[in-house]
Amino acid sequence: MTDVNAKQARRLRAAIREAKRFMQYAEEAADIFEGKRKSDIRIFPGAKRASMELTRALADVRRSPYV
Repeated sequence: MTDVNAKQARRLRAAIREAKRFMQYAEEAADIFEGKRKSDIRIFPGAKRASMELTRALADVRRSPYV
C-alpha cells in the first residue's frame, strides 16, 4: 500500500467511526422524540457534536489524497 493510499484509508476509517458514533446518538434522540425512552439531557448536544465531527471527517475524505 502506498503512502497516499494509507492516508486515504485512515481518512475513510475515521469517517466510518464518526458515522457510527453519530448513528448511536441519532437513534437515541429519535427514540426520545418517539417516546420510546426517557429524555436524557446529554443526548441532543452529543448528537450535534457527533454530527459536526462527522462533517469534518467527511470533508477530509473529499480532500485530495495528495494533500
